[in-house]
Amino acid sequence: MQLANLFLIYTISIISPTYLLTDLVKNHKKIKKNKKLKQKVIKRISNIYLSLTWLFFGLLLLWPYWSSRFPLLSRIAFFLIGYYAVSRVLEIFIVFLLDCNHKMKNKPQIKEGLSYFDRYNLALKAYLELILNYGLIFYALNTSYAQSLVAAGQNLFKPTFSNIFEAVYFSANTITIVGYGDIFPNHFLSQLFSIFQVLTGVFILIITFTVYVTLNFTSEQDLNQQKEKNQEIRQTTHTILQVLIIILVIIIGIIKINTWLK
Repeated sequence: MQLANLFLIYTISIISPTYLLTDLVKNHKKIKKNKKLKQKVIKRISNIYLSLTWLFFGLLLLWPYWSSRFPLLSRIAFFLIGYYAVSRVLEIFIVFLLDCNHKMKNKPQIKEGLSYFDRYNLALKAYLELILNYGLIFYALNTSYAQSLVAAGQNLFKPTFSNIFEAVYFSANTITIVGYGDIFPNHFLSQLFSIFQVLTGVFILIITFTVYVTLNFTSEQDLNQQKEKNQEIRQTTHTILQVLIIILVIIIGIIKINTWLK
């Protein structure tokens, strides 16, 4: 197996459990064979993830209340929300990158499920979700827990965020390349996430929209598709290993939180 395939199967799935979950749902036997059902499922998954992001945004508004009353549980929840946000931004980037790469190599097909108008709408939702999820990530990096994990010894942003709104505000400025300069990353990790947000934001806004809008007006032609090999046993083995590693990452994170509180 090629190194690139191993990276996609394990590394990305471990960092992005939502990518693994979405891929498993879309490739389910019943869903994969029914293109109309697959189209509905993809739209539904996108709406569910966006709703979850708004929910987590609302929960972090109440962070001062929960953190003072339930310190361990609230910080575990914070860790899981941060993990989810990182998972989603990576998933969005990888999914649209692979999809655009496929569409640019092949001419559009009449019966391929989602129309380019549908893909355009999904890209718009993904762009909004990127702003919110990066806001969650930046807010998580703003905590002393993040400082202790990376042994920073300093705040990762200057000035620090006083609430989730400021983190989302910084996220919106970063993804649109506005950069007022009133808030800026002060550590290589926060700088790295800021750079990655600019790259994903520009990719979603320019490349995907251009590809989908352009292909929407091109002539429809059938494509010669290669037959897929039957790898159910191997795929199941990979899935089990991926889930076990993800659970291990969560357990290590929770242990770190408990140690940090002590």
